[in-house]
Amino acid sequence: METKKDWNALFDAYDKQTVIKAKIIEFTGKGFQVEVFGVSAFLPGSQLGYRPSDESYNMVGQTIDVVVLKINPFENNIVVSAKSIVEEAKKISQKSAYDEVEIGSIVKGTVKNVTSYGVFVSLGDIDGLIHIKELSYKRINNAIEMYPKGMALDVMVISKDMRSNGPRIGLSLKALERSPWENVPVDYIPGKSIIGTIRAIQDYGVFLEIEPGIQGLLHRTEIPSSLQKDGIKNHFEKQQVLQVIIKEIDVENKKLTFMFGQNK
Repeated sequence: METKKDWNALFDAYDKQTVIKAKIIEFTGKGFQVEVFGVSAFLPGSQLGYRPSDESYNMVGQTIDVVVLKINPFENNIVVSAKSIVEEAKKISQKSAYDEVEIGSIVKGTVKNVTSYGVFVSLGDIDGLIHIKELSYKRINNAIEMYPKGMALDVMVISKDMRSNGPRIGLSLKALERSPWENVPVDYIPGKSIIGTIRAIQDYGVFLEIEPGIQGLLHRTEIPSSLQKDGIKNHFEKQQVLQVIIKEIDVENKKLTFMFGQNK
């Protein structure tokens, strides 16, 4: 039995921008033919609230909430939208999830995407970011291979900030690891000769890694003048191995300084 057309109710919903029910009749490829108050209307894919997929035809027969964007009965042109409703519901669910997340808590998540600056993790209604520096004390050469999409992770929440464009959740895997600095006072003392690998070269000195997660600075004042001619960068390169002497250790601030050379 055909539903009676109620143009008065349709115009009233348009004037007041009230939320109404729309039954999905057909997936057209560019959107959906729907029925509101017995009147045929069009729901563009861009107004669905999320990107339509090849499986969108499965929505046929479902009833969703929409508002009327445009109405012209003479041209039989009625356009509806679910976008603002979906977005508002998303904001509410995100705000609720954001309020529940506590800094310092350990939560479960799933890898959503990996970029050059970190790993995005889905926590359900909100996403969080593990910055590249928070992945591990160990050097990560290929985050994409190590953290594939869909991988389940336990992560620690280290920051949260609600911005105008949504929540920002900072996550860490490194915070769940044992800090390699815990053993530094036992394994190293000033004056000890050690081997380090160059990880970074600056005009003011060279950064050496003596074990995963533990780096220190060989300041230019500790480098022979013969190795500074034409600039430090012309005499050293990354991955180069150097023998140096520990000068100072500051465990509290996680800082090491070195002297050039080796004990005799």
